[in-house]
Amino acid sequence: MQALKLKLPTVGSQAGVEVCQVNEELTEAVTFSAMQDPGSSSSNELSCLALADESGSGPLASGYSPGAGIRYRPEPRAKERLNTLQRSITGGNRDVDVADLIDAIGSEIFTDQLLSYLHRSCGATRCALFEISADSIKPISESLCIDKSNIASRLGRHSMRLYVDGEYWRRDPGLREALERLRYAKTSFVRTHIPSLADTLLRENLYQRYHILDRIVLCAGTVGSAIVLNILRQETAGEFAGEEISRVRQSGETIMSIIFKHLDFVKRKSTMGTALSSLPMIMTTMRSLPVQLSAREADVCARILYGMSAAEISEELNVGLASVVTYRKRAYQKLDIGTHHELLMWYIGGLAGRSANECRWRHRGNSNA
Repeated sequence: MQALKLKLPTVGSQAGVEVCQVNEELTEAVTFSAMQDPGSSSSNELSCLALADESGSGPLASGYSPGAGIRYRPEPRAKERLNTLQRSITGGNRDVDVADLIDAIGSEIFTDQLLSYLHRSCGATRCALFEISADSIKPISESLCIDKSNIASRLGRHSMRLYVDGEYWRRDPGLREALERLRYAKTSFVRTHIPSLADTLLRENLYQRYHILDRIVLCAGTVGSAIVLNILRQETAGEFAGEEISRVRQSGETIMSIIFKHLDFVKRKSTMGTALSSLPMIMTTMRSLPVQLSAREADVCARILYGMSAAEISEELNVGLASVVTYRKRAYQKLDIGTHHELLMWYIGGLAGRSANECRWRHRGNSNA
């Protein structure tokens, strides 16, 4: 949404202005209410709200004049239209803030928060997440439903199995179109109006059988490797309204970015657990990091990270306890660290792709705060 101010000739005390721009996918209506300036007899200052189009430029970007698309309306109607526009962007009295969704990144409740956000934002009653490649599809979560009853959950599982294992995804024209659009955009948006589907098998067996009336697909990634979010409306909820479709379209890139952050966090957390519970994995990782330790120094540090005491390391490596202490001291000097905890932070930093210095100083800064 863009906030703009214009100077236009006075058009009377009941002035109001509406600008409309239409393209093949989105009709944008922007309403202005005139605010009289008592000190000026020649002009009104109009406080304008403009809904940006997909290119990022609002309908006023190229300038308008009374002869080029501006129509005057009575002020009461203009104010009413302005309020409607504001409600379409903010959701009116519905809380469409993404704060709860962001807070849930990396947690087990993320997908529940995702559906909750979509329900508040566009009235979605179901959603499903998939990871898709050129020739395979994998569910990231089960099909979630606002209705938490056993029947609804069972229907969700059945429809998911049919879509994935029954390979209905291969004949899904909305999915194909969404993936194809990734050739030209980071995030694609495709709406499928179920009653209009030409594929009878897909329409009846997958959607109407499970009482799905309307669907929006958000897709991000590349044609060969993408994350797909199916946003569904059941028959009891009716079709997506125009303002709900616009809201999903406008927030689509943000939603998919949050989903990618969550998936990346979960993947890193899983990798971290494995990398600290396997001694061979620790050894392999340490050898790949930029600071070169001697073989014995790496052996000692790997076992410290694995949780072994100096005495246990001495016994396993068949070296004296004093030698273990010496190897540890030399390694710490090379890494410019002084404690076991800093060794752990250095190792985690290497796993995350950060430099040892960056990770160490970040930790020290946090400790001093």
